[in-house]
Amino acid sequence: SGITRALNDLGMHMQACMAAPMDIMMSVEENMTSITNARVSGDGGVMLGNAALGSTLTSLLGVAWSKDNVRTQSRAGISDADIIMQMLTATMSFGPVGIADPLSAMPTDPTARITSNITLVKAAISLNGTLLRPSYPLTPLPSLCTTNSFCSISGSSDTVWATHTAIPARVKASQYPLYYFTAIKFAQKGRDLKSAQCEYKPNADKTPGDGSCYKTIQNASRELCCDACLNDTGICNAYVRDPVHSVCYLIYNMKAGNSTVHSKDREIGFAPSPPQHPFQLSPSNDLFPMVDLATFVPESFENPPSTFFKGNGREAMVPYVYYTVDKFGTFSNVTVKSLPDVLNMSDMNPVQINLAPIFANVILLGEVGKYTALSTYRFRSMQVTDSFGLNITVAGNVGETVQILWTLTNGTTKNTKSSDVVFPGPFVRDVTFESNGLTSVIINP
Repeated sequence: SGITRALNDLGMHMQACMAAPMDIMMSVEENMTSITNARVSGDGGVMLGNAALGSTLTSLLGVAWSKDNVRTQSRAGISDADIIMQMLTATMSFGPVGIADPLSAMPTDPTARITSNITLVKAAISLNGTLLRPSYPLTPLPSLCTTNSFCSISGSSDTVWATHTAIPARVKASQYPLYYFTAIKFAQKGRDLKSAQCEYKPNADKTPGDGSCYKTIQNASRELCCDACLNDTGICNAYVRDPVHSVCYLIYNMKAGNSTVHSKDREIGFAPSPPQHPFQLSPSNDLFPMVDLATFVPESFENPPSTFFKGNGREAMVPYVYYTVDKFGTFSNVTVKSLPDVLNMSDMNPVQINLAPIFANVILLGEVGKYTALSTYRFRSMQVTDSFGLNITVAGNVGETVQILWTLTNGTTKNTKSSDVVFPGPFVRDVTFESNGLTSVIINP
């Protein structure tokens, strides 16, 4: 606490890196706010599971969590899906988003250029660089936390994180916050090492070639190759071993079209896929307790809650719809459905599920092309119009075009507790800003 007291006295702020839990807990004594964020990931921050418990602790204390820097270009052992996952979690963490791609040449070289994936970076920000974030940091769902540091279902390799955004809304003379929820299932590539074993195949015809990344282990037995592949955080898809020279190649991003070389002196071992476990998400039990649905003023994130998250577990007072985003930050092939009691998330692929409340004949679904569809920066408030549409106050910058996704109730406002009701569209409204600031966007049925 001595560091935070000194910072408080000097009016300075600090980012905590590799802090112990007691350091973060002591920093919030006497409501001091000198610690802006605490890094909870390892170097590189690729393995999301390592940040699960740390992000939960810091968020409960009102301290933003952060991960290590983000590189947006594919590289050895890191898939495109991993990169998007890093960008998404960094954006929703409330900590800094450090883009760390190298230049194409030395800074002194006049031909040096930025190598970052601009599309992935833009999905996190507005035109002026403001990060588009929810009202609460993305954290693992408490109902899924076990003694496993991945905070996932016991024995599974998946983990589900969630967050929410509160937007002030007015219906006639009444004003209260509307809560939008996001649940994200990341397919962690960890394996059950107790039951896993490599599948040996002698006379292998695959060696590391074009399209595959690999690293070499010298003086490696078959058992060492297998253990290295199973335990590697890359993640290793398979290994190829040369028994004559005891050389092992751990292969990443193995593709069917990579070059092959036949050899009677090589053997290959494939790492098994993690087991699939059924998983069902209950909005009432897993998402709604994140907030206090009975209050008229959303609680500030910096005020630590009295319980896990901020809610009292009450049922939502308005019905909800939901839609899935298969590729984070994109909204292709979106289907909007009524929210059932249980959502099936058993598919092994990563998925993002967004929930939106129904309180008018027009339902706001969010901004197209952003990781945070409903951000507190972009959507400042809403009001129901006389024709039961929405008057939305949107923030932007001169020259910026914001694409707003929305749908209609189509006369259906009752929560059917099933996914049988499919809503029209969805539709897109383009809003181009001619000056910096706020504008009103009116969408009527």
